[in-house]
Amino acid sequence: MFPFSLFTSSIKISDRIESLRDAESKLLEFAKTRFVPSPHDHHPHSTCSSHHHSFELFDTPIAPPSVVKDKNKTCQVFDDDDDVEHYSLHGVKVINQQLLASSDDVSSSSPAPLVLLHGYANGSLYFYRNLHGLSKFFGQIYALDMLGWGLSSRPRFNLHLQHTHNSNDDDDAANNNNSSNNDNDKVKSAEQFFVESLESWRRHHNIPTMTLAGHSMGGYLS
Repeated sequence: MFPFSLFTSSIKISDRIESLRDAESKLLEFAKTRFVPSPHDHHPHSTCSSHHHSFELFDTPIAPPSVVKDKNKTCQVFDDDDDVEHYSLHGVKVINQQLLASSDDVSSSSPAPLVLLHGYANGSLYFYRNLHGLSKFFGQIYALDMLGWGLSSRPRFNLHLQHTHNSNDDDDAANNNNSSNNDNDKVKSAEQFFVESLESWRRHHNIPTMTLAGHSMGGYLS
């Protein structure tokens, strides 16, 4: 996640966003050629070659998660975005065209797309070293910036609490467990914030099934 000061002007933020986009594009170009597996790194189903791959940076409009308060407030970073009815998930898509073609030639279907989720304070291109290698096994790979990170929308993390405890508990038990219940409610709301945004992204791309993998917090959400 790019560090932004609360007192940074919108012009400076815009410049930093453009710098981040430029750095992302350069890192992806580097990954296209630097981390192509060696010919000696043989796998019986390997179709990994830079000539057979396409890389695409993309943005997907998604519905705000139901737990978000004040959905009409603009993004903290992209404050020039007038579309308050949607958030945006940014990411990179890698297609191994030869693997997909070979799956079509035989009766077996290709594996479900692999979707990669980064850890806390990171972004989609945390996996830039792994994209070519993983594409030996998956014809389609998506690595996403989760909400609040990278170039995805950054709504204020002000959520409705999802109550996880029994409202019929007696008063003494409720008082004793109030702090624990409140913590559980916060965790449930945070989980729902990320899971709903991912599900909205999946529906937008009409992906019926997918394989989830992640690092750290991304692994937890997966």
